Amino acid sequence: MMATALLLQAAVPVAAPPLSAKQLTMPIVDATCRISDPDGHYHDLKIRQTGGRGYDVTRNGSTHRARTDIKQTILQDTANVFGGFDFQIGPRETWPGEVKAFKRPGQTLQMQTFGTDRDEKYAILVRRKWPNSNVDLLGYCDVKKTPQAPLNAAETEEAIRQ
Repeated sequence: MMATALLLQAAVPVAAPPLSAKQLTMPIVDATCRISDPDGHYHDLKIRQTGGRGYDVTRNGSTHRARTDIKQTILQDTANVFGGFDFQIGPRETWPGEVKAFKRPGQTLQMQTFGTDRDEKYAILVRRKWPNSNVDLLGYCDVKKTPQAPLNAAETEEAIRQ
């Protein structure tokens, strides 16, 4: 009976403690990519990702944590893939991960990044006519991630107002 009770105790999942605002904060990402089209032409792509900073929100006596939206900025695009597109913004990880960009009327581009066996190197895949599954460009990116601080008190107040 005692052994059964110990086994049952071990099987009960224990909730992980919530992440702090600092742990929730994502780094700034600077990616320098070399991408290729199906014809074998190479192109340069530079992307900067900002945002993703954690902060505490207190309402009705309880506190939860949030993260600011992510912003992708194209700094260089010699293939002219991203011209006129606006990136979907949200608070989730995109390096590695997935992000969509939209262009009116009704065009959607998908960019996916994948980790490799090297922390600073990511694979990138671009679909110009998502949800069509054809891959239009693929390559590798050298990625530098720079830590940033969570929002301070004044920035938190501004984020809550928005």
